[in-house]
This record gives sequence, C-alpha cells and structure tokens, in this order.
Amino acid sequence: MTAPVGTVAVTSVSEFAAIVVATWSEAVELEAALAFAMAGDTKNAESLAADLNKRFPLETQTQQLWLPATRGQLALNRKDAIRTLQSSV
Repeated sequence: MTAPVGTVAVTSVSEFAAIVVATWSEAVELEAALAFAMAGDTKNAESLAADLNKRFPLETQTQQLWLPATRGQLALNRKDAIRTLQSSV
C-alpha cells in the first residue's frame, strides 16, 4: 500500500514512522495517529491517540476533529458500527 504524506509517497509503516520522528509536532502526531489507524496499525494509532488526548485536553481541533476521526477509523477496522457512529458525534 502506498499513502501520500505531504509530497512523499510512503510504502511502509516504518517509513512513515521515520518521517513522523523527523518532523515531530502536534499536527504530525495527529495525522500520524489517523494514518496508523487507516493502515490498520491499531497499537500505534491507539498509543498516539491516548497520548494526544492526555497532552492536549483543551485543544478543540484535537478533541473534536482528529481524535474522533482516529477513533472512528479504529472502530471501522474492528467492524464496530455503533462506535464508528458514536465517535462522529
């Protein structure tokens, strides 16, 4: 699977992780959590999401956009329709 990250095509989770580490920021972490979820890497997605939730409890975009999208994707991966819908509310 190839996924676009900025202007770079990434072909593996390890390549993506290297880009994340090299350009670390809250925004990159948020995108990484969602990308890991979309790639089916539940462990990394959940770990990043939990960390971001703890570090940025008052950040509106984090709490209302990025984390719900990540949780929704994780629920989709588990074929959990109810959680998928609940994460978007």
